[in-house]
Amino acid sequence: MAQTIQKSPNKLAALEAIRGAAAIYVVIHHMFGSTELKNVVPALIRAPFRFGQEAVITFFLMSGFVIYLATYKKVQLTFRDYFFKRFFRIYPVFLGTLIISVIINFLNGKALTRGDLVDFIGNVFMLQDTGDKPGIFVYPFLHNHALWSLSYEWWFYMLFLPIIWLLSLLRHHFNYSGPSIYPVGAISLLAYAAYLIFPNHMLLIVSYLVLWWAGVACAEIYCRGEQFSFKALKHIYLCLLCMTAATLIPLRQRFLEEGPAFNVNGYPFIDFRHYLFAVLSLAIIQFSSVIKNLDLSAPLRWFSALASISYGLYCVHFPVFLLALPFIHNLVLEYAVKLVLILLLAYLLEMKLQPWWNKLAAKLSASKVAVPSAAPSAFSQVSKS
Repeated sequence: MAQTIQKSPNKLAALEAIRGAAAIYVVIHHMFGSTELKNVVPALIRAPFRFGQEAVITFFLMSGFVIYLATYKKVQLTFRDYFFKRFFRIYPVFLGTLIISVIINFLNGKALTRGDLVDFIGNVFMLQDTGDKPGIFVYPFLHNHALWSLSYEWWFYMLFLPIIWLLSLLRHHFNYSGPSIYPVGAISLLAYAAYLIFPNHMLLIVSYLVLWWAGVACAEIYCRGEQFSFKALKHIYLCLLCMTAATLIPLRQRFLEEGPAFNVNGYPFIDFRHYLFAVLSLAIIQFSSVIKNLDLSAPLRWFSALASISYGLYCVHFPVFLLALPFIHNLVLEYAVKLVLILLLAYLLEMKLQPWWNKLAAKLSASKVAVPSAAPSAFSQVSKS
């Protein structure tokens, strides 16, 4: 096996910067595309910010990459410890956002409906999705459309260790020696085929697992000390291209039914966009050496400063945009005030309240619970291919 690479602080700082930049991009995307500003801001200015979905796919890829880096050296990792760390990283800010949404809904003079309560329960169990996809269980609570991706993210996290253990069993008992992404790709492809026949939200999440695992597979390459060459990435390319091709099946049917006028932001074109962008992202990773000599230190520092509150920014911005401020009559001033409020709420959730939750998570995860015997060696076995 190749010698493990010495982690570069600059590369990890770049990840933080991308995370901060992606969060700001999503905020601007919704501000220009889902508020009154879309009728005021010139189309030329709004055009570069039309790709909020692609920014979310960037989050997915980075999430898979980072979760592998955070866990692959922990030979005694237990599901209990892993679960509490993930739960207390995701849920405090998420639940805080739901509470903020209720407060803003009340300030806007609206009452909660029975449908809102159903959505609330579904959101608490991370079953929300948005758009016109078949098989949706519930919608994001009180129209906070940004929350759709948290449902996927949460279940990706919950599937991560079981998949690692499954891969370890394949290597120990079936002598599987291929890359980890092939079994995951097969699971996702089967889930997508089942989704097309029996559409439901959970099958769609599993079908997206391979996209998230592409980040994991890149982290495996990184931790082995290999370059992101086509040879190293070809297995990831193949799986992502197979899923991209699979999304053409419902896309072709929709085209035959509605012609070229169907919604490019809706199902099934949105699935095609997601996977196509993942392939393009992989190509950017492969050819990143082209831009490695550019001096990006200044923008990296600026966006890295926002990375620490990026999750809060992502969650809380949409409810604040929905807040009515009738005492402000200038639209630009109104959204300037809202942006300041978004920053303050994100800072409060992430920098003031989250450390307390982290301490609680550490206490609850202190008591270890045994895991299957395959688990301690799973990461070393997976990372060999």
